[in-house]
Amino acid sequence: RSSRVSKMYGFSNSKLFEIKCIFKNYPIILLANIVVFCILFFSFAYRVSERDSSIQPDFFDDYGNCIWLVILTMTTVGYGDFYPVTFLGRSFGFLCTFCGAMTVSLIVLVIINTF
Repeated sequence: RSSRVSKMYGFSNSKLFEIKCIFKNYPIILLANIVVFCILFFSFAYRVSERDSSIQPDFFDDYGNCIWLVILTMTTVGYGDFYPVTFLGRSFGFLCTFCGAMTVSLIVLVIINTF
């Protein structure tokens, strides 16, 4: 049935189309889930990648500190008091900054479309 409907209306229903529909109908819920997932994923990645660093060993042992660092990185505040020193940690920091910039731009887009 779905292939007949997609041929009739001239679109292909794929996962990307479903994500676009969800973003159109429920943008705040989707963005909240993306932000929470990114914070949890990157804080775990920081904790694992920086576990053996000898410069700041106590900071990355606490998961709350890693969450704090991810929030600072995603919002591009970056106080500079704690930072990753390994190559893998810095790579995750770059990806975290990129995901944060994309998420903030999507939040601005939702706010503009709402008002």
